[in-house]
Amino acid sequence: MRKVDAGPSPAGPSPTDTLRHLAVALLLCACGGGREPSVELVGLEGVEAALAARKGKGILLNVWAIWCPPCVAELPDLVEVAGEFAGRGGTLLGVSYDLMIEGARREEVPGQVRAFLARKRLAFDVLVYDALDLDAINARFSLPGEIPVTLALDREGRIVDRQEGPGDRARFTEMMRRALGE
Repeated sequence: MRKVDAGPSPAGPSPTDTLRHLAVALLLCACGGGREPSVELVGLEGVEAALAARKGKGILLNVWAIWCPPCVAELPDLVEVAGEFAGRGGTLLGVSYDLMIEGARREEVPGQVRAFLARKRLAFDVLVYDALDLDAINARFSLPGEIPVTLALDREGRIVDRQEGPGDRARFTEMMRRALGE
């Protein structure tokens, strides 16, 4: 049987409702809720610069694409974990391979990624990888070539854990703890 909400009680919101609203507000703030995620075209140098700008934070670096069902399926868990650890210095950075498929157009892909993030209500920064081939980024991060892949980088930028293939909330939590040195 579905509970019908008759509206607020004359005594005001219950303590449970107040805590629930506070938790949602805190999670939205921690995840950058309300702000437009940054989506930009970059080469390997741009990925390196974005990581350098986040030095001092624990980073989950997720390599994904909107056309990859396992990638899309794990994104909500990644965003939630990043939000939970934001206050302790945890962050999520995406590297999109959406430009790497035949027919993808440089001028369209960033907008497609932005629209996807908005539609799914996912707030995290994404670097759309823009290079002639994947060899440089695959070599730099020892990537297998298949996605999704998530790397955990510690506060100094060292890779301390990796998940090749889809992960889940528990796995991403474990990875973020390693990235933060917990």
